[in-house]
Amino acid sequence: MRIIIVDDRPYFMWETIKELKRMEVDTIVLLYFHGGFTYRPEKDSEIEQKCKELDTQLFHIKSNLDLRQKLNEYYEKDTLIFADYNLGDTDEFEDRVNIIYAKEKMQKEELNIWFYTTLGEKIVERLNRTFDRHTIPLVEYIPQEYILKLDYDYIRDGLLDRNKR
Repeated sequence: MRIIIVDDRPYFMWETIKELKRMEVDTIVLLYFHGGFTYRPEKDSEIEQKCKELDTQLFHIKSNLDLRQKLNEYYEKDTLIFADYNLGDTDEFEDRVNIIYAKEKMQKEELNIWFYTTLGEKIVERLNRTFDRHTIPLVEYIPQEYILKLDYDYIRDGLLDRNKR
C-alpha cells in the first residue's frame, strides 16, 4: 500500500506520517504544494530533513499543472491519496485544483482520494456530499504547535484494511 499526502504546510503532517509508518504503509510520498499564501521557502530545508528522517519521499509542487501531473503519475489501485482541502490561492470550492482533479477522477474510475480539513463542519459536509464521504475525520488541531491529528483508527480500519481485501 502506498499513501500520497498533498499539503501546502507539510509540517502539520509529521505525526500522521509517523502513524502511517506504525501501520506499516509501504511507501509514503509527500507532495509539498507551494501555495502563494502558504509557501515559506525558509522552511524548505527543515521539511527536506524531516522527510529524510521519516523515510518519506518528497516532491515540491510549484503549480496546479505540476500537481495534476504528479497525481496522474501516482494514481493507481494500490495507492490512496490524502489531500488537504485548503490548497491553492482561491476561496472557491469549485476552483481548487484538488477538487477539480477529484471530480474528474470520480467520473472515470473509483475515487482513491480522501480529503482532510481544518475549516469546519460546513466544508466537511460539502466534501462528503460531493465525494461520497471521502473525508478523513479530524481529531485535534492546534495551529500554534503545528499539530493536526487525523482519525488514525478511521485510516487503519476504514481505508487501509478495506484496501487490503
